[in-house]
Amino acid sequence: RALCYHVLGKVHGCWTPLPRTLKDYISSPKPNGYRSLHTTVLVGTQPLEVQIRTLEMHNVAEHGAAAHWLYKEMPRGDSSLPWLQIIRQWNDQVESAHDFVRLVREELLGTRVFVFTRNGRILNLARGATLLDAACLLRAPNLDSHGGLVNGMPAAPSTVLQNGDIV
Repeated sequence: RALCYHVLGKVHGCWTPLPRTLKDYISSPKPNGYRSLHTTVLVGTQPLEVQIRTLEMHNVAEHGAAAHWLYKEMPRGDSSLPWLQIIRQWNDQVESAHDFVRLVREELLGTRVFVFTRNGRILNLARGATLLDAACLLRAPNLDSHGGLVNGMPAAPSTVLQNGDIV
């Protein structure tokens, strides 16, 4: 449950959440037992609905409340989703929620960095991209050898950008 909220924070840290789209069915489950977090974020210019839940919550959502008990007795290799098997292995091997989220971020989300322009545009760049890379993408003619601004502070063109930076 706490991990779901942690992941929600990470999602909102990577992409701009749309106002009034967060639905918290974990703290207020539906009468049928459905639990999940729903949010909508902007990926580029496209809205994307994200649902965050544990595997146990997913089984209830997909198959009803009885699925929880089925999951508990199901052999670990019975999933038809390879990425889900990887997540299960990580869940079994990793000792802390922090390390689990770090693994997901590095292995599943680790090749891209998402930064914002001052007017709210989202730039999808390769991990390791610099301020100069962002300026080239934006065709910003005013970036000189002294650099520009990252998060409102002066920065060199070689400054490596991080998720959530504002350029």
